[in-house]
Order: sequence, then structure tokens, then C-alpha cells
Amino acid sequence: MFNLKIIKNAIQVIFILAIIWGISLVTKSSLNKLESNNLNHIPKSAEIIIKIDGESLLKNGITELISNQDNDFIELIKDLNSDDETKPTYKQDGIAYKSDIILFKLEKSELLGAIFNLRKPEKFKSYFSGKKNISIAIANNVGTILFDKNKKYNTINIFKGPFLELDTKNRTTDILVWTKNEDQKFNLATISIKNETVQIEGEIANKFKLTPGINPLQTNGFHATLSTIPETFNDSIRKRFGDTIPELAGVSMNYYGTELIEEPEFLVAPSGDFLFEFKDSVNIQYFKHYLLKTLVIDSIKGNILYYGPKPYFTKQISDNIVYLGIHDYQTLKHANTAPLIHFSGDLTKLTLIEGGGFFKRLMEIVPLYGASKLFASKVEVFDIKLRYMDLNTSIIEGEIKMKNKTSASIEFLRFLLIGQFFQ
Repeated sequence: MFNLKIIKNAIQVIFILAIIWGISLVTKSSLNKLESNNLNHIPKSAEIIIKIDGESLLKNGITELISNQDNDFIELIKDLNSDDETKPTYKQDGIAYKSDIILFKLEKSELLGAIFNLRKPEKFKSYFSGKKNISIAIANNVGTILFDKNKKYNTINIFKGPFLELDTKNRTTDILVWTKNEDQKFNLATISIKNETVQIEGEIANKFKLTPGINPLQTNGFHATLSTIPETFNDSIRKRFGDTIPELAGVSMNYYGTELIEEPEFLVAPSGDFLFEFKDSVNIQYFKHYLLKTLVIDSIKGNILYYGPKPYFTKQISDNIVYLGIHDYQTLKHANTAPLIHFSGDLTKLTLIEGGGFFKRLMEIVPLYGASKLFASKVEVFDIKLRYMDLNTSIIEGEIKMKNKTSASIEFLRFLLIGQFFQ
């Protein structure tokens, strides 16, 4: 008698091989590598340039797909061409992904852009024309996208020059990042993706003239230390509190998740320990009573603030540094070194929501939240650090490692597909 289980397994293997063969066929034919003409169209005024080796990432991704036999990922690939209206569809955008992709930021501007080699310029034009907050231009089988909210910049000027010449010879790393320093020279950092690991190393320009500041907390949960705060964030604080408190200069935090409180009223309460460094002196007693007066918090008992029923400890560390957190400050430890910027620890804490109710169920159906939660659950090591070298240069080093030797390339692509970035 035939063993139905063996037949079923054989069919599954044949199906998976057929899918992989189809992907390989696409890669070898419709995605044949084109000459990277876009390397000749990088604006000279760019201060940050990122070059992504599409051929290397695609080739490694397919190799790892074959070796991992990831059935869940195969199902995602199947959905790309699904006729099921309940599933996301992905239209062709005309981009030659098996070639170099260039991302850039213009100097003294908030403008971000991308330069692609094109297989089908007409599809690129039809796909991106009319999309919100972007403008496009096409020339010589090269397409440019500018993320310009006000659409004040004429994108076709990108093709008028002058252009930047970067040394890309004999550089085989998956991703290269150039940043322009004060001497108008470029520092270089590299990002390599191999098997389950992403490695980051090199130099970047110290555009903000950062120097080591706040003595950071020792990593617990998800950790972040910043020696600079974006001006937009300080602007939002001023809009909320006026000039009552000084601008933030830095922060060090350990984050453990978000708690949803439904009684006696609905509150979204962060669970974490936070060190805030301000640019000027701040009196924590005045600050606490101001928060109470403006109804940000509900009550004060000694050194503890209450946000609804949730308690937060407070402490004045120095004239311009205060602590706010769910643990007594005396129980916390500090790190031995003070990096300029540091992100590390457990990524799942960023997507952890404790408590039930409608809001949590609503979050579960948001594609980006679901994609982020799944990706975070696959990460074993997350550690990215920026160290001080001199006033012009910082050293960047980092590692992202997936659990159980899971392919980093596949997990990043899975995140993009589930998050519907290509929809």
C-alpha cells in the first residue's frame, strides 16, 4: 500500500522547489543585473549616501531560502500574485532591484531621496506618479524619488548635476554608508548581512558635535541612550509645557513595555526607567507640581507620582538631571562607559502591550505592528553603539543576530512583506 504521508511530504517538497525555481528564474531573467547608471547621478550636495547592493542581497536571500526551507515565507511569496482580494497585492514598479540602489539626504535640507536603475521606466512612472509627499524624475533608465512633503523641489534638477564621485571599486559589502564631515570629506561605514547576523562597523560624521554626556543606565529590557535630542522633539515639549521646563539635552532609558489601564479611565502607561538630562537647571519639586497642576499626573505621594493607579519613582540626580521610573533609583545600576548613542537589549519590549480591551485587539490587526512584533521575537542580539572619536568623527559598531540561526535576510524581507511596505 502507498504511504499517504510520504506522498504528501513529497508533494510539499516538489511545491517548495517549484516556488524556489520560480524565484530563481525571475532573478536570472527579469531581474538580470543592469549597469548601475544611478551611481553617476548622486547629487554633489548630498551629505548622507547609502548604497545597497541589490544583487548580493537577492542572491544571498535565495540561497538562504533554499537552505532554510521556510514554509511560512513561501506562503508570503505565494501571496504576491494572489487573486484573493483579502490579501495585499504588489504591483510592478519597474525598478531593477538586482542592481545598486542609492538613498541620500541633501545637505542643509530635510529632503530625502532614492535613485534606482530601471527595467521599465513607464511602469516606474505609472506606479509612483501622483503618490502623496513624493515627486519623481526619469532619465537614461534611471529613476529618482524625492520625499518632498511640500513638493517645492524640481526633481528633474537631480539630473542636471553637478554629481558626486564615490569610490565604490573593490567594495563588496552589502550596504555602504557615506556621511560628509566638516572638512567636506566622507566617512564610511559598512553593513554586512550573512546568515543570521548583521554586522555594522566604520566611521560616521559627527554632525551634531556630540560629546559624551549623561551617565547611562545599565541595559535592561530595551535600552536607549541619546546624547542629543532632535529639535522637533523639543519643539513638541515646548508646545505642551511652554517654557516651564528647559530643553532636553539627552536621555538614557530602559523600556519594559506598555500597560493599558482601563479603570477608572482608559490610560496608556509606559513601563520604564528614564534619566532625563536638561540643557539648564530644573527643580524636580516644581516640575512634579506643574505636572499635577496641568493634569498630566493624578497625585503625588513623597517621591512617587501616580499616573492613574500606576506609580513612578522620582529623584533629583543633579542640577539638570532627573529620574522618573517604575523602580526605585537606588536599585538601578549604571553602565561603565558612556557612548554617544546606544540601542540594545530586548526588542520585544517595544511591542509588548500588557492589559486587554479593544485597543490591544485593534493593534493586533495593524500590519506594521504585527510585522514588528514578529520580527522582534526572532532577534536574539540587538546592539548598536556610537562612540566618540573626535569632534568630526564617531565610531559606529553594532550587531543584530537572529535566533536559532534564522536567516537575517529572510526575516527583514518578511518584516517588509507583512508590514505591507510594498503594497
